[in-house]
Formats: sequence, structure tokens, C-alpha cells
Amino acid sequence: MVEQGALIKIKEQINRYPYSLSFDAYPAKLMNLGIDEYLLNPLRAFEACLYTNEYFQVDTACSYFIPGAICKDFGGEIRFSPTEWPIITKRPIENIHDIDALNPPDPRQSFSFAQNSQFLNLCVQHGFGHGFYVSSLLERIVHLAGVELVLKWMIKQPQAVHYLLELVLSYTVR
Repeated sequence: MVEQGALIKIKEQINRYPYSLSFDAYPAKLMNLGIDEYLLNPLRAFEACLYTNEYFQVDTACSYFIPGAICKDFGGEIRFSPTEWPIITKRPIENIHDIDALNPPDPRQSFSFAQNSQFLNLCVQHGFGHGFYVSSLLERIVHLAGVELVLKWMIKQPQAVHYLLELVLSYTVR
């Protein structure tokens, strides 16, 4: 049990709560980088995050993720642009039969892991906390098949949705 005086002493030492923010691609804007350069060059993204943290006086933490990257990991295609968020141009699942042919890649050899690893290595080298942003499992299967198919399958073929959720979960934690 903590003594009452010790608790008061701890509260007096804390003059604010530490915080950090995920700015998404806003650091690219502050550094006059294209969104594509920011997302495809982890070193530039890291430098932009450092600049943004200093600019807004947030605690030292950096975040980085590539929207829809799981689509590319599984063989789909993403178009990167200097001015727009990445757009999925070809999904690996276009119909129910594509699920049977879907082969999860080795995550350590995937596009997203390679990009995230470079960024996280920079975080570790500079003494920052680190972690992978993976989004929700449902969002990840929507990147693979599209929202229209996933919503349709939730009603007509829920076993397909359950299978994809399990597949993406095992891929994510592998």
C-alpha cells in the first residue's frame, strides 16, 4: 500500500501528462514533401516526424504507416501520388473464388514490413518508442476485397468473412 504522503509527492512532480500525436501525412506537408515520397521513403518520413514533433512541441514519438499496404502485400496494386492518399487500383480479391487462391506472403518479406522496419530501426537508433500500426482486421480485409464485397459477404457468405478475418489475423501476428 502506498502512503498518502508519497502519492501527493508523486502528483506534485508531474506537471503535465506526456503526449504524442499521429499526424498521418501532415509531416509531409510541413516538410514540402509529396505524400508518395513521405510514404515510400522511411528516412524522409522519420525526419519529417522529428520536425513536426519539434514544431508542435509534442513528446518524442514518431508514427508511420502506409494506408492499404496489406493490399500490396497480398499481390494487389496501389497508386502513390505526391498530392493524394494512396489509392488501391487492383485488389487481390475480386470475387469469392479468389479467396481460395489467396496465399499470404511471408510478412518479413512483404512491402509493408520492409517499409515499417526501416522506420522502426530509425526510431530505435534515436531512442524513441516503436510499434507497428496495423489498423483493424475488418479494415484490412476491406483493403483486400473492397467494402462492397465484404458487406455483401457479411450477409450472404459470412464464412468467407470469418475466413479472411482469421487469415489476416494470422498474417498480422506471424
